[in-house]
Amino acid sequence: MQTQTNNERTARSGFTLVEMLTVVAIIAILAGLILSAVTNAKKEAMKRIAQSEMANLKGAIIKYEADYSIYPTTVTNGNNDVTFGTAHITGVTYTGPAKENSDVLDILRNVDPATHKGPNGHPRNPRHVVYIEPKPAISTDSPGVDVNGVYRDPWGSPYIISLDTSFNDIAEDPVYNPGSDIKSSVLIWSLGPDKRANGDKSHGDNKDNVLGWR
Repeated sequence: MQTQTNNERTARSGFTLVEMLTVVAIIAILAGLILSAVTNAKKEAMKRIAQSEMANLKGAIIKYEADYSIYPTTVTNGNNDVTFGTAHITGVTYTGPAKENSDVLDILRNVDPATHKGPNGHPRNPRHVVYIEPKPAISTDSPGVDVNGVYRDPWGSPYIISLDTSFNDIAEDPVYNPGSDIKSSVLIWSLGPDKRANGDKSHGDNKDNVLGWR
């Protein structure tokens, strides 16, 4: 009966170890690819949610304006337009009133502006129409409408809302207007996954912004 030599056994063991290392390497590569695909899919899903929420919000604003012939805000800014949601953003120069988007949402949700809750309603919504009902947020930095009435995107940043309160059919926005060809009376956008913005709309911080007009 022929037996294996030490050299044969060593060669067989070494080959088996190489096979195992190869399999481990392949598994690691596949795991990395799957993780990347899952991460990208989640990011795209969150962007679609933001687009849908902004479309619903814009529709609510337009419906309110059609009903009352004014935009849903308590802010007066002379003959200038008003932007909401920029109060805590660095890197964006905005000279208008630093207002949270709760000013708009309180009216559209028909809630008391002092408490951001019902049932008294909002003075600027005397017909008591509820134009939009976003989901409640679980904290002040999570998606939805928080206890302060601020409407936040899927990444927890306030939606940026610009209204054409000057009624020239073009909403002025500190990042995307003026100097733009965006012809809309309502502009809504999100800071996106990085939660950052910059005054230059082509700057790197703005590349992942989610825009309500696209």
